[in-house]
Amino acid sequence: MQLTMENTDLKLEYLSADHTKGLCDLYKGVFQKEVSEEYFSIKYGLFDIDRAQFATVALENNRIVGFYGSFLTEYCDYNKKESLKLVHTCDYILRKEYRGKGVLDHLYLHSLKRMKLQNVDFVCAFQSVQTYKVSQKFSWVDGLFFKRFHLPLFPKKVTQVLHKLGTEKTLRKRLEKALNPFIVKQELDTLNRHPEKYTQKYDSAFLRMKEFCPHYLVKIEGCTLWLKYDSHISVGFVHFPENGSAEKLMSALKKILGNVGIHELVFHVQDESREFNLLSESQEAHPSFKISYLRLSDSKVAFEDVRLNFMDMDIF
Repeated sequence: MQLTMENTDLKLEYLSADHTKGLCDLYKGVFQKEVSEEYFSIKYGLFDIDRAQFATVALENNRIVGFYGSFLTEYCDYNKKESLKLVHTCDYILRKEYRGKGVLDHLYLHSLKRMKLQNVDFVCAFQSVQTYKVSQKFSWVDGLFFKRFHLPLFPKKVTQVLHKLGTEKTLRKRLEKALNPFIVKQELDTLNRHPEKYTQKYDSAFLRMKEFCPHYLVKIEGCTLWLKYDSHISVGFVHFPENGSAEKLMSALKKILGNVGIHELVFHVQDESREFNLLSESQEAHPSFKISYLRLSDSKVAFEDVRLNFMDMDIF
């Protein structure tokens, strides 16, 4: 697709493996951070040549100047008899000189066209402040937002000093040593089933798209958690057993991780979920990600029947 605006010729293409190097250059130019080509290849499942791609890149003179990132996921009901096709949108990246010209709108609409052709049921997102504004512009609807719970582990000022000293690798090793006795092998897909809800299918293909950063699956106080460390510890998934206690879990986590040197552990859970109700009994809830969506099919399933976890998000 060729697009002309304000004397600028832009070519829009759906994401392919040929774009990864250019995306690295774009990422560095916009965020002043370096990522590898493998980051985009894994995150968007480009290792699977049969996987449908819905992300769009904008090129000028074969140079990538903008990117609308989105990836297809499958959700299924409790008995795995019915499924939904959801596209998660995530990266909105545009070089400074192209902003304010409607380029992102064209990127979005280009991706949306393929979503409709491929019979996607919903497109949705864990929204930032800026992406939420974009979604409202195109009449997206609010879903159940996320809430976060903070568990302080170590003095923040000391952690900040440690980061300045470049101790990230040391802190990660200390974290892994502390977690090692609690590491388990367990199928998250089995734990992620909820009656009357559609949940992300945690199959091997989906989990492979999470391999761009280390994760830790642990079982503590009978609770199963999937963790990620990136300046702080994030909980992407938590499962409480029938008689599980959030208060006991928090106490155990503080005891296990309190001397590692990492400032805090943060839960992000969807409002009105069982996990939210348990955590809010003893912890203060804070606003987290806004969730919004756009229906694309005539499916009888309501988006309110879709259950989300933080690990469904692209950055986890």
